[in-house]
Amino acid sequence: MPVDGRTTKEARTTEVSERLVELSGEDLTVDDVVAVARGRARIVVSDEAFRRVRLARDVVEAVLARGDAVYGLNTGVGSFYRYRIPIEQLGRFSFATVADQTSSYGRPLPTDVVRAMMLTRSNGMAKAGVGVRRELIELIVEALNHGLHPIVREVGSVGQGDLSEMADISKVLIGIGRAEVDGRVMSGREALAQVGLEPIELAPKEAVALISANGLTLGDR
Repeated sequence: MPVDGRTTKEARTTEVSERLVELSGEDLTVDDVVAVARGRARIVVSDEAFRRVRLARDVVEAVLARGDAVYGLNTGVGSFYRYRIPIEQLGRFSFATVADQTSSYGRPLPTDVVRAMMLTRSNGMAKAGVGVRRELIELIVEALNHGLHPIVREVGSVGQGDLSEMADISKVLIGIGRAEVDGRVMSGREALAQVGLEPIELAPKEAVALISANGLTLGDR
């Protein structure tokens, strides 16, 4: 039985692949997802994708500097969208947007599904439509390449946005939550340290970019 009592819906391969998958944000294939999720292929991000990511982030920073009200950037989310968040509180807001998502429950998802979720979210960010920093994409990619897998519960909000499941992944990136490395389950902070990584301090917009996505809908196929 997989680590932490997880079961799989079908037999899943875990052999390490020699294949290298390059993320461009434009041309990820089903075979690429399978290679990373089940074959443990390594991932790199193209220089062109990172160029677009930098340009998109410059736009976000310019909007912040102007003080325009933008949903999830400097306003609340959901029913709190009318509330402006002072710039000095944006870091705390970003952390809380992830940490306060606590509605997932049930058994942990299979590792290959979690890896597919992480990959598709990284690729979506590499398309540069969400305005995150390069550092956030690199952290997800390095976590995958080092075999760090957040514990994601199978039941939560699914549909328009897989918020709670994506938050289970995001929590590990900011040093909370729980993750598995080499068959051992530990805190998110411990897991990052185990593979030589550090928690990231989310910049404005990045919390919403992480959790407002359909990673489980895409990955659980």
